[in-house]
Amino acid sequence: MPNRRLFDNLTEAQMIADMEDAFRESKPFEPCTFIDHIRKHYHKDISRGWEQSFRDRHFREIKLYSARPRESSRFNATHEDTDRYEQELAQYVVGTDINFIFHIDESGDQPWVDAHNKCLLCPVGIREDQCVYKVNRSQKNYTVMPCINIAGDTIPPLIIINRLTLDPDIYDYGLRPGVDCFITTSKKGYMNKLIFVWWQENIFIPKLDELSSDRTVRAVLLMDNLKSHSTVEALQIMRNANIQPLFISKNSSHALQPLDFSTFHDLKSKLKKCNSNFEKGTQAARLQNLCYSIEDVTTTHKNRAAYLHVGLRMLPRSNPPVAEINHESLNARLRELFVLEQ
Repeated sequence: MPNRRLFDNLTEAQMIADMEDAFRESKPFEPCTFIDHIRKHYHKDISRGWEQSFRDRHFREIKLYSARPRESSRFNATHEDTDRYEQELAQYVVGTDINFIFHIDESGDQPWVDAHNKCLLCPVGIREDQCVYKVNRSQKNYTVMPCINIAGDTIPPLIIINRLTLDPDIYDYGLRPGVDCFITTSKKGYMNKLIFVWWQENIFIPKLDELSSDRTVRAVLLMDNLKSHSTVEALQIMRNANIQPLFISKNSSHALQPLDFSTFHDLKSKLKKCNSNFEKGTQAARLQNLCYSIEDVTTTHKNRAAYLHVGLRMLPRSNPPVAEINHESLNARLRELFVLEQ
């Protein structure tokens, strides 16, 4: 019996559904792992030749892409949550002074293990840059959290390192604490609720006070749904300071967060080319490279462009300058979240 008749049409349709589910979970199949999946779940001993003929038969539904690594898994966004986000944009962002609409996001800086391009099975219609896979993290993480507003201004970034002490030489080549960056430590190098509260009270709120002593002016803080961002204490601090938190819909930060969509891509490219005055790999070298690189990718023009990519901009000829939604750009980003439904 020819290989193509090992399974009937209904069974092969289920295999395609398995492949699409794996893609949605950011665990797409390689040809070899797809073969293993068939052997395990469909109880047939198939060959690489059968896998090739399967792709040939279903060329309208699946395709082999060269995929790049990604540091974290993406899951499905929901229409309910994206609708909520759109409504809150209209309620809290539209008509608000662009100097008071801020966005924060965290990005990790760490060596990657086994991070190289792979050939993966993906649904037809997926752009090649959407075909990515999860890689294992190393344990040498630093986190950088920039803060930008629609006007294009930048608050010095917060950097969190995965040590409980700072080396004494980190400021030897002109790095200025509180001017170029703010540096703190945590056991694993990640954001936590204590650090976020400290950032609110010691960095963000004082910046708002500089912009206006009139705290009746409401500020907006656009961010993802990280647990440390939405603790009872953090939310209370924002209420007391007249800051409106606006949480981007879950599992959509790669499409809707200004920093995630464009800035962090440029940051990783800069870091690969950065040369420090310090010995490579040391705490001081990594901090210096992070500060210099984040400064390069958060210029006024690039910050404004980051917001434009996700559909937020200044209303033309408004005085004072206020924000509006560019629905064409926002809808394009939303379509990317639900591309498999199209």
